[in-house]
Amino acid sequence: MTRHQIRPSTRRRPIRFPAVRLAAGLMAGLVAAGAAQAASLKPYARVEGAEIRLSHVVEGAGDAGAMIIGAAPPPGDELVLSASNVVRLARANGVELAEVPAITRIQVERPGLPVGRDEIADRLLQALRDLGYDDDYEVGLLNTRLTVYMPVNADLADLKVDNVRFTEHTGRIMAELVVPQGQGRTERVTLNGMAQRMQHVPVLTRALSPGDTIERADLEWERQPARRVNRGAVLEMEDLLGMSLRRRVRPGQTLRATDVETPQLVERGQLVAMVLQRGALTLTATGKALQSGGDGDLIRLQNTATHRVVEGRVTAGGRVAVGAMGPIRTAQRGF
Repeated sequence: MTRHQIRPSTRRRPIRFPAVRLAAGLMAGLVAAGAAQAASLKPYARVEGAEIRLSHVVEGAGDAGAMIIGAAPPPGDELVLSASNVVRLARANGVELAEVPAITRIQVERPGLPVGRDEIADRLLQALRDLGYDDDYEVGLLNTRLTVYMPVNADLADLKVDNVRFTEHTGRIMAELVVPQGQGRTERVTLNGMAQRMQHVPVLTRALSPGDTIERADLEWERQPARRVNRGAVLEMEDLLGMSLRRRVRPGQTLRATDVETPQLVERGQLVAMVLQRGALTLTATGKALQSGGDGDLIRLQNTATHRVVEGRVTAGGRVAVGAMGPIRTAQRGF
C-alpha cells in the first residue's frame, strides 16, 4: 500500500488578539490623530466684535477658544499681539501647541463701517437746527484728517452729536461726535466746522448789454452764502422783470438796485407829447425832454412854444402827463 506523506501547510492562520488589545490599538490611533491636529498659532486674525478670543489667534483651541484674551482694536483699526504671550495663555488653559511657533507677532484686524464726511456734516447741521437755528445753513468740516468707523453691524442712526457750541457772528461750530464701538462702548471725536447761512438770490443766466430789458428766461435762482450777497442786492425776481440794465453784469452775479432801471421810454433831448388833463378837457403840447425816463418816472421838460420848464410823469407810449400849472386860462396860454 502506498503511503501518502502529509506535508505541513505553509498558509498561516490569522492571529486572534483579545478584544482589549484591539481597543487599546484604536485608542492609540486616535491619540496619534489628535497629535497630528494639535493647536497652532495664526499669524493673522480678523475680528468683528469688541473682544479678542483665544480661538481668533489659535487654530484648534477647542473649548478654551471662547476665552477672552483682550480688547479688540477700534473698528477700522488693527493691533499686534506678542506670539509668546498668546502661547503662554494657551498653555495656561490646557491648549498645547504642536511645536514652538516660528512667528513672533500676530496681527489682529477689525473691519469697520466708514462714516463719510457728508454724513457727519449732516448730523452737525441737524444739531444746529435743534439749537433753534432754522435758517438755511450749510456746514463744512475743518477736520482735515477726520476718519470715523463704526462696527460693521452698527446702524448709522446710532451716531450722535453732543456738546454743540456755535458762534453765530463767526460761523464757527464745535461739537463731539459719539461713535458706537460695540458692547455698549463709545468713542468721542472732536468736530470743528464752519456753518454759513445761505440765501437764494436771482441772478442772470446770460450776459446782457446795458439797455437790454430783463425777461424771465434771463433769470434763475442761485443759492449763495449770505455774506457774499452784495449790500443793496435785489432779492426778489419780480423786482427785476421788465427792468433795463444800466451796466454789464456777469452771469451768476447778484444784481443791485443801482444796476437796473426802468426801460427808457423818453431820452434826454427827445421831443415828446405833453398832456394836461382836467376833467373832460385835454390839452397837448410839444415839449423837449431835459431828462431821460421810463414808465412812471418823473422828468423835467421844456415847452417848445413857451420855453417854460415843467415836470411830468412818463406814461406808456412815450407821452408825458403834466399837472395843471395854475388856472385853465393859464393852461390855454400854454404850459
